[in-house]
Amino acid sequence: MILPPDQNLQAQATARGIAWVATEYPRYGFARALAYWYQPWRLPPEYHPTAAIDSSAQLGAGVGIGAHAAIQAGVNVGNEVQIYPNVVIYPQVTIGDRTILHANCVIHERTVIGADCVIHSGAVIGAEGFGFVPVADQTRR
Repeated sequence: MILPPDQNLQAQATARGIAWVATEYPRYGFARALAYWYQPWRLPPEYHPTAAIDSSAQLGAGVGIGAHAAIQAGVNVGNEVQIYPNVVIYPQVTIGDRTILHANCVIHERTVIGADCVIHSGAVIGAEGFGFVPVADQTRR
């Protein structure tokens, strides 16, 4: 049990035979402990043979690429990035170190994703909408 520095609570836990540790910030301590004991499944640092990777793509060290992923021309992928199955990355995309792209997400052209980001399954990043105007349509503003 993770407890605050409260002697009454600590005494109750001890009386019940419960192992405990005290910290000034128990919720933060719990989050840290959870991150330590729970490690999500990761791809091995290799490229699945069914992945389509353009020869001009630059891939960092320790990158894992899942089945049927498509990585287009001019893509720059940082170190230890996880690209799960069926991810599509359009041309000229930059992806920062340790970012995770879950299965079936799509990253459109010229998108820049920073380090330590998580893009969940089915997400579409960089598509038209939300203020984005395609180059061909900028004269109509």
